[in-house]
Amino acid sequence: MPTPQESRDAFIAAAQRGEAAGERWIHIERQYSQDLVIGAYVTEAAADLAMDEALLIDGFCEEDGLDCYVGGAPEPAEEIVIIDPSDRHHTGRPED
Repeated sequence: MPTPQESRDAFIAAAQRGEAAGERWIHIERQYSQDLVIGAYVTEAAADLAMDEALLIDGFCEEDGLDCYVGGAPEPAEEIVIIDPSDRHHTGRPED
């Protein structure tokens, strides 16, 4: 059984190869740091909601964000943050 780190590494590698084609990612272009990509969100609407409402995204954009948009799979040069889909601070969903 793979460790959590091995699972994360495999997921990131698959995303960079474009194998997670249906998933959407939030891309943040940054001024002083490596560009960042956050995801994966299962739909464009889910990524849009997170971009507008999620505290996680707000925090990253406040640092040195220049632009934030929903796009496809991460590029190899981007830093990747994997979300927890059950955490409303990552998704922007209201509390249940």
